[in-house]
Amino acid sequence: MEKIFSLVSAGTLSRAVLTALGTLTAALLLQAAAPSGRTASQALQTANKQVSPTLAASAPKADTLYRQVALTVTEYRPAPGQFINTAHYSGYQEGADEEAVRSAVQDSLNHSAAPVITLGAWGGYITVRTLTPIKNHPGKADLVVLGNAHSSSSEPGVISVSCDVNANGLPDDPWYEIKGSEWELSTHGYALTYYRPADYRKENIPWSDNQGAEGEVPRNQYHAQPYWPLWIDRDELTFTGTALPGTAQGYVLNTKLDYGYADNQENNHPAAAIDLDWAVSPDGSPASVEQIDFIRVHTGLNAQMGVLGECSTEFCGVKAILWEESPSRPDDPDEGGETPGGETPIEAVSEPEALQIMATAEEVEIRTYAALGSVVLFRSDGTVVAQAPFINGRARLTGLPPAQGPEILQIQRAHLPAQVCKIMR
Repeated sequence: MEKIFSLVSAGTLSRAVLTALGTLTAALLLQAAAPSGRTASQALQTANKQVSPTLAASAPKADTLYRQVALTVTEYRPAPGQFINTAHYSGYQEGADEEAVRSAVQDSLNHSAAPVITLGAWGGYITVRTLTPIKNHPGKADLVVLGNAHSSSSEPGVISVSCDVNANGLPDDPWYEIKGSEWELSTHGYALTYYRPADYRKENIPWSDNQGAEGEVPRNQYHAQPYWPLWIDRDELTFTGTALPGTAQGYVLNTKLDYGYADNQENNHPAAAIDLDWAVSPDGSPASVEQIDFIRVHTGLNAQMGVLGECSTEFCGVKAILWEESPSRPDDPDEGGETPGGETPIEAVSEPEALQIMATAEEVEIRTYAALGSVVLFRSDGTVVAQAPFINGRARLTGLPPAQGPEILQIQRAHLPAQVCKIMR
């Protein structure tokens, strides 16, 4: 919701304003968004919590290595919303069918400098397969599901994971939900149906759920295109899954949840990390997964927030956490495997979401939406391996000599400190 975020950051309803208004006013505002069964006081306590003890023990550290995970989109089924039927947020071009949209979303996730895929209102989801499995490191966080949350925004998405047990490449094996901080207060087995109105290009989208409630996904003045996904020719769309507590109505500031969700915390915040130890069966018992091949994210909060529109989780990719000092990669060319682009360990930096780094044995490509100058790749002894300027947001280092261990990628920007990442080819 970038257009609205500028309004919030300008002071319309920022955290600074809430603080200035005082605790009582903040409590009244949070009461509107407080999950069912929780008081405004509890909501305020949640807002002020630090990283939970459950997460603190497994959270990534400042020098933790990551790899950007190459993804295959196997399903993209968003719910209606204000960013549906836009090329940037949903991959839609006029006349596109479901396969064309799926392919466009996959291309955006693997090749755009800053992909942002909307999931629409509650229940809308995306399912992706990882090119190589993400391993579970017992007692430690294992991945980050990237979103576009920032200090004044949380649109939490529920995460589920699966392993390709039958090795058929399809997401048809058992699924396990990540048991986040709001598990006990959530509604499990929730179902909601959206109905395509007669004039779906101009009308609000009505819905009803299995709890007896009804409502609408309302249109707003900022987005004039149809909110019903035009590539899905159906009169009804039904979604099932976990609904997070709270139905924030009106112009309110979303409270960040403690841990365990997508698009809830900033991507480089420790509480954005996901521990696969948190994967559970439908009854809440530990799933004890050793690795995963599939990730599914659905919008978790059924909420309308006035001019902010519907609460819609955004999916921006996946980073796997590498705890080993010298990671043993299943696609290591020395072990006879392939080295696919888009699977590069990168060190947490001040703006990790601003860069997309893809590496093979002979090439490194960096893409960014920021205005940068040049990039230099050098070894730990200071020897320069290659350098190149950024042209149209891309810098490509080609014809590289064999790597001799971890290398340093330095991003140089005019009048700004250099940004440094550690990479492994």
